[in-house]
This record gives sequence, structure tokens and C-alpha cells, in this order.
Amino acid sequence: MKGREIDYYDSKDTEESEEGNSATKTKEDAIRAAAMLGLVSVGLMMVLLIFFWPLALLKDLKWSVTAEVVHVTALIMIPFPYLYIHRKACIPIRMLLTPLVNEVAKSESIREKETTWYNKCSELPQTKDAQTLLNALKSSARRDLKKKFKIFHERGITTKTLHSDFLSLSEDIPVIWAHEKRAVQGTNKLVLEEFLKRFLVVFLVSSAYIDRYYDANENICALGLFVASRNILNNFVYFCLESQSQSGIWQYHHFRALLRATASSPDISFINFFVHQSFAKRLAGAVAADYRDSQLLNTLYPFCFYKEPPTHVVHLRIDLENLRK
Repeated sequence: MKGREIDYYDSKDTEESEEGNSATKTKEDAIRAAAMLGLVSVGLMMVLLIFFWPLALLKDLKWSVTAEVVHVTALIMIPFPYLYIHRKACIPIRMLLTPLVNEVAKSESIREKETTWYNKCSELPQTKDAQTLLNALKSSARRDLKKKFKIFHERGITTKTLHSDFLSLSEDIPVIWAHEKRAVQGTNKLVLEEFLKRFLVVFLVSSAYIDRYYDANENICALGLFVASRNILNNFVYFCLESQSQSGIWQYHHFRALLRATASSPDISFINFFVHQSFAKRLAGAVAADYRDSQLLNTLYPFCFYKEPPTHVVHLRIDLENLRK
């Protein structure tokens, strides 16, 4: 009888555990679907409003089409002040949508069983000196970074940091499209769908900064965005043209994000490098957060508004001449 009772209760506990896991998964799926629906639907409505308001307001077809052509051309060709003003007018909506960006990113990493990569600032030296930070990384990371810094320097790559309010459709969007077109090769993903996801994030995000990278001919070849949320520095999107994909830009961007985080103490406790590029991120010194570690993921993806990163770290530069020695 005792054996049968134990089997009965063990079976009951297993069933309850499975039911609990099923309920948790159902809840996570519902949250993910709601966050994605809210971000995409409201975000797309705002983008469509910005791009097509002349068609909606003007009654005369001829004048509305003419005004629409002029309007879209101005949005593309005059990022400041024309596009700037339109995006600024939607700041309240953009701010309300930003918590959903982290929620969608976290939910997608769980659904796809992807590793999130991060660093804890307390495990790194609190410094704004690039050499001190580089020396604190493991030897394999130092070797790889120095190698890529050499290529970055030899190819004459330069960088400029500006607020995300100064997004340029003519400069930034072609780089995003080219990157996503290359990224979906060999997969069953649609380039248009992946592009729209990233475009919405870049277009909607507020309080962020853009790192633009230029080749030796001063043509834009890569860009990345970073923003703060609570005590997290998010280095959350990066795009690069294929012609410069082996120029060390990604490694420079990653290392500068680390330096910004370590120079921000005590304002920043973690830096979140998000998912994908696992080998490169591990090699560059990032730490893996398992998709099943809900407590850590909730820390790295807080449901909160974005805020300006500490101003003293925004324009940090790295002296490549010294680091390559």
C-alpha cells in the first residue's frame, strides 16, 4: 500500500508540475503576443500617420498626391528639421511603446531558445580607460579584439555618435535593409518582415543614441544603437554593409559599449548585448544568460521606459594606436 501511495502522489506531483509549466508557457505566449501586437499595430499606425498624413487630410486627389510626393521626399532628404519635427511630435506614443521593445525581445529569446549575452559591471574594472578594460578581459578576447582593432584602424573607419532623434532615412535605412537582406540568406525568413521589425525599433525608440561608422571615403557603412533602461545599458541593434563586415567594426562597437558601461558606475550595473552572434559575443568577453533563467532575463529586459545614457559616456573614444601595441 505504501508503495502504491508513493506512486500515486509522485504521479500527482508530476501532473501538477506539467500543468504549472503549461500554464506558465501559455501565459508567456499570451504576453509575447500582446506585446508584439501592441508594438507592431500602434507602431505601424504611427509610422503610416507620419508618412501619409497628406493623403488623409487633403480632399482633392491631385493636390493630395502632389503634397504626398513632396512630403515623403522631404522626410527622406531633410532629416533635420523635417523628419525630426514629425518624430518629435510623436514622442508620447514612442515613449509608451518602448517598454514593449524589451518585452518582445525577451519573449522572442525565450520562444526561440536563444542565449542572451551580457556583462555585469561589478565583474569589470570601473574605468573609462580602454587599456585598463582590455587588460581585464581574458587573453583570447584581448587577442581577437586587438586583431580586429588593427583592421579597423588600417581601413580608416571613423565614427560619429548622435541622438536617435537625428535618424536619417537616406543614410541609415539602406544600411539596415542591406544587413537584413544578407542576414536572411539560407533561412526561411522574409527579408521584408525582418527589415520592418528592425525599422520599427529604430524609428520608434526614444532617448537612444546612434553610432554611425564611415569608411575611408566617408560613406556610411554601419550603425548601432544604444540606450539605457533602469540600470541596464542596452547595446541592442547593429547593422553593417557586407563590404565592411570584416573590418572590425562590430568588435569596436561591442568593446566601446563595454567601456561605456564600466565608465557609467554606479548608474549602470549591467550591459545587455541581446541575442544572436553567440560565438562573436562570447569571444569578445560577453557572458551567457540562459533563456530559462527568468530572474536574470527580467533583470536584463526590464519592463520600463528608456532613458538617456549618462552623458559623459556617450562620446567616449578609443585610442586605437595605444591598444594595438
